[in-house]
Amino acid sequence: MNNNKLKSLLNSTRPKTLLVGISPVILGAASAYSSNQLTFNWPIFLLTITCTLLLQAGTNIVNEYFDFITGVDTLERVGPKRSLLSGEIGPKVLRNFYLACFALSFLIGTYLIAHGGTQVAIIGLTSIAIAYCYTGGPLPLSHYCLGELLAFLFFGPVAVIGTVILQNGLIDKNLILVSAIPGFISAALMSLNNLRDIKTDATTNKKTIAILIGEKNARYFTISLGVMPLIICFFIDYTDHLWRFFLILPPLFFIPLWKLILKNKEMADLNTGIANFGKYNVLYCLILSISFLFK
Repeated sequence: MNNNKLKSLLNSTRPKTLLVGISPVILGAASAYSSNQLTFNWPIFLLTITCTLLLQAGTNIVNEYFDFITGVDTLERVGPKRSLLSGEIGPKVLRNFYLACFALSFLIGTYLIAHGGTQVAIIGLTSIAIAYCYTGGPLPLSHYCLGELLAFLFFGPVAVIGTVILQNGLIDKNLILVSAIPGFISAALMSLNNLRDIKTDATTNKKTIAILIGEKNARYFTISLGVMPLIICFFIDYTDHLWRFFLILPPLFFIPLWKLILKNKEMADLNTGIANFGKYNVLYCLILSISFLFK
């Protein structure tokens, strides 16, 4: 395989989005570490990160593969360049790549299941199934207005709480609230993605919340999801209330993002907003992780 094809394959994993997937895992690990440093298992943590990266990469590749096969991706697409659509690689190569990612994540997952038990088995197997069925299979879930809900669940509570379960950490009301923060941001990112693609998606059989409620309302919906972490922050219990102040700051840092979503009419420019939501998620998870470690 030449360097150009290898680069195209790596681009199909959407490397800029991968931090969004591992940020909630790091958040869950910080929570578990803070509850009991002596029992924290570093090899399990590293395997969890690796498994999550492979699952997310596989999901991204599956999305590109089936969006191309089903005709969702067309030359009118305004999102980032797709390797299949541009002809840089063929469908068979990309299919083999996502199968390899899922196979490796399954192998690592079997070890994590042996360590974590039934709860981890349910989380792991469900995650692989959803990763494939999101755009694959006879009834792709992304075509039925489920994108935001699935992004919230699997990049929020499932990732955070699943990591804590693997580390035998403490699960309480506070952790559930905290886990919703990356979930809402990931849902906002998905909502913005669907807003960007509203015109091209509307020409296919794909149904999204953006199509259902219309472009104007989809802009407000995206911002509502994005600022939900600010509201959640007021319900989290802190021994040191200084952390509440720090958690109020990220939405203020990203005011240009809210303006972009509300006012920008060029859908291609929303790609910048999607990248910024990734940074927003990482910043929130970083602050929350540090708050756990120093509480």
